[in-house]
Formats: sequence, structure tokens, C-alpha cells
Amino acid sequence: GGGAGGGGGGGGPAGQRRGGGGGGGEMVPSVSYMQSLSAVVKVVGGDSMMGKSSLVSPSNATPFLVDGENTTRRYDPGSTVSLVLDRRSIRWMIDYLRASILRQPYPPETNIYGTPWKVALSLACIARGSERNRRLLTQQSAIGLLEVALLQQVRREEGEQPLTERHVVSALRSLVKKPSGEGVG
Repeated sequence: GGGAGGGGGGGGPAGQRRGGGGGGGEMVPSVSYMQSLSAVVKVVGGDSMMGKSSLVSPSNATPFLVDGENTTRRYDPGSTVSLVLDRRSIRWMIDYLRASILRQPYPPETNIYGTPWKVALSLACIARGSERNRRLLTQQSAIGLLEVALLQQVRREEGEQPLTERHVVSALRSLVKKPSGEGVG
């Protein structure tokens, strides 16, 4: 079946260089890559968050590996990890959160505007996916940005405030949880 990890045929690589021809410029994701990435992390990582039955039973989980240039693929049978993202994809999700807080488009120079609560939901799903994801998110300043998103939302008092609060707090809890202990005091 197609599934969340189907893919590939969207045309073009995961990212492209910004700043035009020939030289440096920072690597930014394509719109189709960010849309696919957001969908995959919510499908794979979202079931346990939403209280639904898991896509795969924990005893023989087959996690998804997202590794940028290659499309999402299944990996490491038998692991208790559900989702592993590469460093670049994590950085792009953090950049997406930053852009949503600033109300800027992401990827840059597009007309795609994220909302903090939707990006926070994706980050919560990513954080629940594996210890490696949590480590990378922390290294990319996810906790500070999530706090900014929460404080900004409180000041704005818009209709999306409860959603933002819920998903930001969920992401923060996932990021600070202990890797081995499941007991919560």
C-alpha cells in the first residue's frame, strides 16, 4: 500500500540551495519535502499521542527512518523506536517552528505559513519517536523556541491558544522525559 512512507515521486531532491546559482547559500527544503515530512511524523508518531492503537505493535515495531536525500523507509526491525529523523530534517522542522513564530513563510520564498501549534504537534511526534530525535531537537534549541511559542501565544490570545498550549506542552514534556524510566512521579 501507499502508506505514509510511500513516496519518492514528488520530483526533485529534499532540499535546494537558497541564493541562486553556483555557490554557497544555505540548504533549504522543498515544499513537497516539508509537506511529506509533516504528514509522516504525525501519522507515525501521532497514534500513541492521540490515544489510538499503534500502527505497529511495540513488540515487533518497525520504525521509519527519515534520512533526507532518501525517501522515508522502514528500518531496524524489532526496535522499540518508532521514528528516527536525520539531523537536517530536524533542523528544518526547527526552522519551520521559528518561521511560524515570526509569521514568516517556510520554506523561505514560498507562500507556506505554518502555525505554531501545528509545528509543535509535529515536534511532539518527532520527540516521542526516539531518544536520538530528542537529543537532536535539544541540540537545535527546540526547548527555547517552544517556550517562545507558548509565551507569544499567551500574549496574542487568539482562538488557537488552547491548541498551541496543548501541543507545545506535549512537545516540551516529550523532550525532557527520562530516556529509560517510564515512571512519572
